[in-house]
Parts: sequence; structure tokens; C-alpha cells
Amino acid sequence: MKHNNRITQRIHGVAAAAIIVFLSLAFSGCAGGAKKNTEPWLKDYAAELIDKGLYKEAVDAYKDFLRTPDLDPKIRANVYYMLGDVYREQLFDYKSAMASYMKVKYIDPDTELGDKIDKKIIECLEKMGRSTDAKRELDRIISNKPHDTGDENIVAQVGGRKITGKELDGMISRSYMDPDKMTVREKAQFLQSRIANELMANAAERKGYGKDQDTLLRLEDFRRTLLAQKIFKEEIGAKVSVDPEKVRLYYEANKDDFKDEDGNPKRFEDVRREIYSKLYMQQQQEAAQDYIQRLLKAESVDIYMENIKGAPEHATGAGASVGEPPPGLDQHSLPPGGSD
Repeated sequence: MKHNNRITQRIHGVAAAAIIVFLSLAFSGCAGGAKKNTEPWLKDYAAELIDKGLYKEAVDAYKDFLRTPDLDPKIRANVYYMLGDVYREQLFDYKSAMASYMKVKYIDPDTELGDKIDKKIIECLEKMGRSTDAKRELDRIISNKPHDTGDENIVAQVGGRKITGKELDGMISRSYMDPDKMTVREKAQFLQSRIANELMANAAERKGYGKDQDTLLRLEDFRRTLLAQKIFKEEIGAKVSVDPEKVRLYYEANKDDFKDEDGNPKRFEDVRREIYSKLYMQQQQEAAQDYIQRLLKAESVDIYMENIKGAPEHATGAGASVGEPPPGLDQHSLPPGGSD
């Protein structure tokens, strides 16, 4: 009986040892499997998801990648930075974006992205309606940086922010004016107007108007309009060129269209600019038509005219009349360049 008990104990001991070995191997396999589940391809996968507009899925992919064991701190910090950009630019989740940006600095205190992160954190604070905190953060950044104003031309100071002559010229240029052609008085008036506008905008932010849904939608519309203008200038405006010889040939072929009050043909020099502008606009419209057609081929765009409600065609008012679709497009397709 005792012999049988010893055998039973030995069998139990062997079984326990086998179970321990099995569990050890299983645990090792799980650990290895976890590591394989966070392969570097997840980072590329997340980038492709962003390209396809799957932003929430991209966030999940980045988070999966961040679970990689022993991930290099600089790589981890860089991924958190990209994660912050997705939250901020695509999902408009400014709290999560700000948290991601802040984490970058903790993971990699010497990151080269420091300046960009500071600006984006301030932007997040502004978008959350925390303009006072944004101003405080901006003042902190300015105070912590070496700031030599010896070579700067300070034209104004608003709170802790100094505005240089270079910044002022930039503001003027972005308003489609030439700072080199403006007098001191004109620049001063522009600056006063801009400062007054900024102060009122700050007051509106403090009242929470910056979080108003209608305001955010208008801002987004305006942002996309600026983007469209930028790509128009790059893809169309910068590539249009009128041959001076064509200007003269047009004049010679259409002299009867350019007459003075007495019915006499105008001189070429008197109408050259007018002809140039006309030919330039024609080329620009043709280039725009071609560019929009290429965009239409890459996108699926349909407009269902029968579902659009509006005033009768003969009615007058603020609305513009809608013409027939241009050649090559059916009634549901987006007319290149909009309606004339």
C-alpha cells in the first residue's frame, strides 16, 4: 500500500512537472505571439488607413504598434506625435491630440519636434475654447526661449506677445496686399485693425463662441476654400502662360472688335493688355476644365438635380441660375469649375 502511494505521488509529481513545462512553453508562445502581433508593418498599415480616410481604424493600429515590447523611445515618441496629428487634423479630438503631444515630450525630452508640438498644443487649447490657457502657454514658451530683440523691429506688443515688422508684412501679404507699396500710416492702420480684430476674437473665445457648431462649420468651409485656392494657383495659375505673339495675332484677326468712339480701329498698344487678359482667362478656364476632369475621374461625384429644391428658374434674387452640364458629363455629374 505504501509502495502504491509512493508510485502515485511520483506520477503526480511527474504530471505536475509536465504541466509546469507545458504552461511555461505556452506562456513563451503567447509572449512570442504578442510580439509578432505588433510587427513594424502596423505603422505602415496605419499610414495607409489614413490615406483611405479610415482615421479611427488608424488610431487603433497606432495603439497596437505602441504595444510593441522594447520599442525604441524615439520611435515610440514619433508614433505618439503622428497619433496626435490624426486626433487633431482628422478627428477634431483636441483633448486626445494634446495628450498625445504631451506624451512625446515625456518619452523623448530632447525631441526635435519640440517647437512643432508647442504650436500644436496651443492650437488644441484654442480649439477647445481655452484661449486664456493658450495665451499662458504661449507666454511660457516665449519666456523659456532665448529672445534677442536687438535685430528685430518690434512694431507692437499685445500682452506678452511681440509683433515684429516682418510679421506685420506677412499679415499684409496674406491679405492680398503688397507691404512694400504701403505707407507707414497705411501699415499702422492695418496693424490697429488686426489687433482690434484679435482682441475681439479672444473675447469671443472666452465666451465659448469658438466651440459653436455653426462657427466651426464656417471655419472648416473657409479652410477648405483656402486649400482649393492654393491648389488652383499651383496646378493652374502658375502653369498658364500667354505667348506675346498670340496677342498680336489675335489683334490682327479681330481689329473690328477694338474701335474708338469714332469707329476707328484702336492701336495695338492701347488694347494689348485687354487682349492679354482675355487670352489668359481663356487658357486658365481650359486648364481648370482639364484639371477638374482629371479629379472627376479619380473621384466618384454625382449630383442629383431632381432632388434639389429651389426657386423657379425665372425667379430673380440672390440665387444663381444653373446651366446644362458641359459636354462629356451626364446630368448627375459635377460640372467642372462650377456654374457660369
